[in-house]
Amino acid sequence: MATIQSQLSAVFSQQQNSEFGMSRYVYLFKPGQYTNLDVNLGYYTQVIGLGQMPDDVVITGNVHL
Repeated sequence: MATIQSQLSAVFSQQQNSEFGMSRYVYLFKPGQYTNLDVNLGYYTQVIGLGQMPDDVVITGNVHL
C-alpha cells in the first residue's frame, strides 16, 4: 500500500493546481481490498475499479477532491 500511496501522492501534487495543464491520469484498481489509502483527485484525474461488480474493488480510507 505504501508504494500505491506514494504514486497517488505524486500525481496529485502535479495535478492539484493544473487546471489548464495537458496531463491526464486515471487510477485503475484491480479487484481486491485497498486499505488505508488517501486518494486525492486533482484536475483531469479519474478513479476506476476494474471488477465486474461494484463491490469487487474496496478502498478503505479516503477518496476526495
